[in-house]
Amino acid sequence: MPVRYGYTFYGNPGRHLPLSYTLASEVSEILGQKRIPCVLIEDLLFRVLGYKGCNQHLDFAVQDFHLQAAINILREKGYNDTFYQNCTTFAEEREKRYDAHMKPDHWFHLYDRIPVHLPLPGHNLPTPPPSPAKTHVDLRLHRISECFWALPPIPLTDTWLPNDRNYIRTDDPRLPVKPRQNYPNFGAFPPQIPTVIIPSPARVIEAIIRLKARDRKRRCRGRCWDRRFAHFMFIGRKANDANIPPPISGRLYELEAFDREFHDWWTSEMDYQCIRSFDLRRELETVL
Repeated sequence: MPVRYGYTFYGNPGRHLPLSYTLASEVSEILGQKRIPCVLIEDLLFRVLGYKGCNQHLDFAVQDFHLQAAINILREKGYNDTFYQNCTTFAEEREKRYDAHMKPDHWFHLYDRIPVHLPLPGHNLPTPPPSPAKTHVDLRLHRISECFWALPPIPLTDTWLPNDRNYIRTDDPRLPVKPRQNYPNFGAFPPQIPTVIIPSPARVIEAIIRLKARDRKRRCRGRCWDRRFAHFMFIGRKANDANIPPPISGRLYELEAFDREFHDWWTSEMDYQCIRSFDLRRELETVL
């Protein structure tokens, strides 16, 4: 049954944009105008890389010393960060406070999203009543040192260089999934939306392994990074459909895209040498 969404927006009434590439581009431009570089991470990053699935929050990482300035700028632009009891991020952080996870340093409320079921044309099926369940969507800021500490400083979109091995733009022609009219907010950014900076896929994979290495001695053993890695590699090798290539394909995933210490492991991973790949990844986790 078709579903549309009812939205209850927070903050500046002139900025009523649902979670989308357009919203990500707007936030990046707001910060960029004040010369604060940012990098898109988490849900929308994975959609840019060609992974279908969760689209719950909008996450950006900034340099640690830019965090407070970024918060102040977004407040001035009307983004709302007052306390809200039913905030999803607040509840998630309370639940995960003892576990390794991608921890945001600050967040702003974007909107509550309520699914509304629509009747099917030509059918007399009863329409389910409006769901009382609300999905709360936030704009979340992260310190770059908490997730991508091995990366050099983030470039601005207007100072980024095409030969950058660490960061790419969201319209990079090497991204395996191209913009699709019938499936917005998936794959590379279409030409009409200003680009955003993202970490290269190789750096994303390396970061997951580094995060596991960092958290492997915690009580949780860094299990969330094992799950994320398994999802990234398993789904990444599967074609989305006949017309969309698998996310892990093309030049961005070639051996030379990775730092040298990851070469043996990535070669074994791409050759499906499961036991050797597992052993090499565990070795990496002990030395990173």
